[in-house]
Amino acid sequence: HKEYRQQRQMCIRDSIKGDAYLGMGEQENARASYEIALESLSPGSFAYDFTKMKFEQINEINEDEESQS
Repeated sequence: HKEYRQQRQMCIRDSIKGDAYLGMGEQENARASYEIALESLSPGSFAYDFTKMKFEQINEINEDEESQS
Protein backbone atom coordinates (compact mmCIF):
# COMPACT_ATOMS: atom_id res chain seq x y z
CA HIS A 1 0.00 0.00 0.00
CA LYS A 2 2.85 2.39 0.79
CA GLU A 3 4.47 1.85 -2.62
CA TYR A 4 1.15 2.49 -4.38
CA ARG A 5 0.67 5.74 -2.47
CA GLN A 6 4.19 6.91 -3.31
CA GLN A 7 3.69 6.07 -6.97
CA ARG A 8 0.39 7.95 -7.05
CA GLN A 9 1.97 10.98 -5.39
CA MET A 10 4.72 10.96 -8.01
CA CYS A 11 2.12 10.80 -10.80
CA ILE A 12 0.25 13.73 -9.32
CA ARG A 13 3.51 15.65 -8.97
CA ASP A 14 4.42 15.02 -12.61
CA SER A 15 0.96 16.07 -13.77
CA ILE A 16 1.13 19.28 -11.72
CA LYS A 17 4.60 19.97 -13.10
CA GLY A 18 3.14 19.56 -16.59
CA ASP A 19 0.44 22.10 -15.77
CA ALA A 20 3.04 24.55 -14.45
CA TYR A 21 5.24 24.13 -17.52
CA LEU A 22 2.24 24.61 -19.78
CA GLY A 23 1.32 27.81 -17.92
CA MET A 24 4.85 29.10 -18.54
CA GLY A 25 4.61 28.25 -22.23
CA GLU A 26 7.13 25.40 -21.99
CA GLN A 27 5.16 22.87 -24.01
CA GLU A 28 7.96 20.34 -24.46
CA ASN A 29 8.61 20.16 -20.71
CA ALA A 30 4.87 19.89 -20.07
CA ARG A 31 4.58 17.10 -22.62
CA ALA A 32 7.47 15.20 -21.00
CA SER A 33 5.94 15.57 -17.53
CA TYR A 34 2.55 14.32 -18.69
CA GLU A 35 4.22 11.41 -20.47
CA ILE A 36 6.03 10.39 -17.26
CA ALA A 37 2.77 10.60 -15.33
CA LEU A 38 0.97 8.45 -17.92
CA GLU A 39 3.59 5.72 -17.61
CA SER A 40 2.73 5.33 -13.93
CA LEU A 41 -1.05 5.62 -14.06
CA SER A 42 -3.52 2.83 -14.72
CA PRO A 43 -5.29 3.09 -18.09
CA GLY A 44 -9.00 3.62 -17.60
CA SER A 45 -8.63 5.55 -14.36
CA PHE A 46 -9.87 9.12 -14.21
CA ALA A 47 -6.36 10.43 -13.52
CA TYR A 48 -4.99 8.56 -16.56
CA ASP A 49 -7.77 9.75 -18.87
CA PHE A 50 -7.48 13.36 -17.67
CA THR A 51 -3.68 13.41 -18.00
CA LYS A 52 -3.89 11.76 -21.44
CA MET A 53 -6.36 14.44 -22.54
CA LYS A 54 -3.88 17.18 -21.53
CA PHE A 55 -1.03 15.30 -23.25
CA GLU A 56 -3.03 15.01 -26.47
CA GLN A 57 -3.97 18.70 -26.37
CA ILE A 58 -0.28 19.62 -26.30
CA ASN A 59 0.33 17.38 -29.30
CA GLU A 60 -2.51 19.12 -31.16
CA ILE A 61 -1.08 22.54 -30.31
CA ASN A 62 2.35 21.46 -31.60
CA GLU A 63 0.83 20.11 -34.82
CA ASP A 64 -1.10 23.35 -35.37
CA GLU A 65 2.03 25.45 -34.83
CA GLU A 66 4.04 23.28 -37.21
CA SER A 67 1.39 23.52 -39.93
CA GLN A 68 1.34 27.32 -39.63
CA SER A 69 5.11 27.55 -40.08
